[in-house]
Amino acid sequence: MANTLDELVGKTVLVGIAHVDKNDKLLGRSQYFGTVIKADTKDGVIIRRHGVSDLEALPPFPEQYIPAKKGTYTLQSNGLQIKNPDYTCTWRLYSRPADKK
Repeated sequence: MANTLDELVGKTVLVGIAHVDKNDKLLGRSQYFGTVIKADTKDGVIIRRHGVSDLEALPPFPEQYIPAKKGTYTLQSNGLQIKNPDYTCTWRLYSRPADKK
């Protein structure tokens, strides 16, 4: 795991997100990777995603960023490959219940 947020800056992170409902039922998965451009407790871990202009903000918990094993990783969604990322992290994203009208 990362010891501090500062050590993430400039590193490549492979991100996996499980999209779940309030009952923990898996709704889908997404993956992306990019370079950490900023990391602090106020704004979180800011990643410039590979291949898109959008920035992503992730929670600022250094213990969630695990050093990646050497090798080539393939994104399930599009087959894109990344070789030797510095860190991996996984998250569960809970959907909000739909508003009742």
